[in-house]
Amino acid sequence: MSLVQFLEYLHLFVFLVGIVGIILAVVAVARGIAPVLWRLGSGLANRKIALFAKGENLPSLRNLLLDSKLIRGKNIIEVTSPGDIGRANTATVYIVFWHDWEDDIDAILDQKPDSCALIVYSPYDLAKIPSAQMKKLDGKRHTAVTNFRGRLLNDIITSMITTTD
Repeated sequence: MSLVQFLEYLHLFVFLVGIVGIILAVVAVARGIAPVLWRLGSGLANRKIALFAKGENLPSLRNLLLDSKLIRGKNIIEVTSPGDIGRANTATVYIVFWHDWEDDIDAILDQKPDSCALIVYSPYDLAKIPSAQMKKLDGKRHTAVTNFRGRLLNDIITSMITTTD
């Protein structure tokens, strides 16, 4: 076999390996990344978020969500009193301002389905969540506790990706 023939075969081999690599990359993206992007897009467009807050905390958190330009106002369900907890039954993400709802958290936990994400926001400058309540929150699926507004947005996005409608 001459050097020219060897180089032709080597070129063909490298070409085939490249084509197979491209095909595998497309399959990996289609199976791995595409479903995540689809779920995130669907979540941002369609999923309902129940916002459990009272007084001045409600517009503050609502504006946080709207100012991110990731969540539409029509997807936010506002729950301001224990008698209105039932309004949240169509939501797939619950956001609870801890200090407004600490006395009624059991009613929220009782209504929350397993497939629904619960994000408890407890600002660092207010009283900490008692350890008994933290243990109770930890016993529920898809639950996160955060102390920072930026982390709250991150937890919402993560919840939309990891939970289903």
